[in-house]
Order: sequence, then structure tokens, then C-alpha cells
Amino acid sequence: MSNTIRNMGTSARPAAAVLLCVYRNDNSVHFAAALQSIAGQDIASHDIRVYLGVDGVVPPRIEAVISAFPGLIHKVQRNRRNIGLALTLNSLIDQLEDEEFVFRADADDISEPSRFRLQIDYLDAHPDLSLIGAQAIDIDLAGTPQGDRNFPLRHETIVQAMAYVNPVLHPSYAMRRAILADPMVRYRPYYLSEDLDFVMRLALAGHRLGNVPERLVRFRTAGAFFARRTSLKRGLVELQLYSGYIRKTRGLLSPAHGLAFARFVMRLIPRSWADRLYRSSLRHRLLRLRERQSAAK
Repeated sequence: MSNTIRNMGTSARPAAAVLLCVYRNDNSVHFAAALQSIAGQDIASHDIRVYLGVDGVVPPRIEAVISAFPGLIHKVQRNRRNIGLALTLNSLIDQLEDEEFVFRADADDISEPSRFRLQIDYLDAHPDLSLIGAQAIDIDLAGTPQGDRNFPLRHETIVQAMAYVNPVLHPSYAMRRAILADPMVRYRPYYLSEDLDFVMRLALAGHRLGNVPERLVRFRTAGAFFARRTSLKRGLVELQLYSGYIRKTRGLLSPAHGLAFARFVMRLIPRSWADRLYRSSLRHRLLRLRERQSAAK
């Protein structure tokens, strides 16, 4: 692996670092909108540093977007070849400086203007939490809302739900910089499941997780989104992660293993079926049921 790292801006001690990756197939218009949504946060712009990973050679239209945000992008890491999301994020983590909070963002999603402020406020109000996410709105390629995406709020519900669904949306992460001081808190290259593995290992290590109640991310579920989610390789990786988590938290003979296998089967169904199931209210009803059950205890 051969990388180059370049500083693009300087600022006094900022409140937030943002880890963001882009590669050749990303849409330059969506990428520009994602960066603009970070620049438009309702905290001072000099309090935000974007750490950008350029994963392999990208076309001129993406280079033009990068050049358009010199005051926002603090460092650019350029991988000479595509090495994947996990390794690129880890390299960016190792370049972090003195920021207090670390956010994740994707190159095609939109952060609402109050996202950083509200998530920082939530972490300040809940000093026991290490990492939080947010509620979201699904959008299509044009940015048109397609439906709400709901996640449990409380740690206890999150760790229960993690046996059958990923309960913290990756591009909505906000975490304390301090947890990344541990070199073991890094991403591992699990195919399209790096984020699931990451939060599972945090939970198993005793870190507490949460989600804010506000919808702070517009999450793009279009294009290759469903194509990436219907594959044998993705299904086998998820089955390994869910089964391992269930075994460690509930035991080898837990009936929850059936949920992990059912999810694996869903990865093998035709894409059109997966689209309908994903947009159905079933997964949201399951999460809300878990939230109510946890709150009643």
C-alpha cells in the first residue's frame, strides 16, 4: 500500500473531525452536496476538520469537488490503489490530531445543519456513551425522501437488537476521540459489514452506544445500494458476524441464531424482493418493539 497525505488547511483546536472516503465510482454531484452539508453545519466552520480518504485514482470531476472545499478539508490521503473502506478509515484515524469528537460521513449522504451540534450536545449530556448515531430519512438519487429510518435510542435496546439488525447507522456516527486512542478500536475489512463489526466489538468491549431521537442524516438508498446487499459473499460475512455476536452474548444454543440465518437467506433473494422488504415497515416495527420492551424493564 502506498499513500500520500497532504494538509489542506489549519485551524485552532476544533470540536470535530469528520472521516469521509471517496472513490472513482462515487457521484461527484452527491459528493459535493455531502461536503456542502458539512460546511453548512450550524457550528462555526473552523470547528470542523474533514479528513478525506481518496481510495485510488478518481476522475477529474471528483478532483474538482475536492479543490472546491480547501477550507473545510484538513487532510487528504490518497491511496495509489483501491484498498477498501476499512483500511482507508484506519489510516485517517491514525492521522487525527487534537479533535474532541469524531464523526463519520459518506460521500453521497446529507448531514442536516444541526447534526454536529445536536450530537455533540447529546454526548456532553450522556458522558457514559462512547458512540452515538441518529435517526435518518432515506432519499433516492434525486434527493427525494423515500421514508423514515428508525433506530433504538438506549444502549440496552441497541445491544439486544444487534443480534438481528445493525442498530446504528454508519454515516451518522459521532464518537469520542478518546476511544480511538486504543489501537484495537479500528475497522476490520469485513465485506460491506465493516461498521457492523465495529459496533459489535465496541459493545462487547463494554463501550456504551446510543442514538439521538432527531433525524439528522439523509441516507441515499438508490443506485447500487440494493445490488450490494443481495450477494452470497455479503450474506456469509453477516452470518459470521451475527452468529458470533449471538454466541458471545446469548450462548451457542440461543434461538436468535435462527434470525441470523433468516437474514442470510434474505441476502440471496432477488433484488426486487429485497428492495420491497427493505422498504417495508417490518424492520422498523421490530426495532420499535425492542425499544418499548427495553423501556418497560
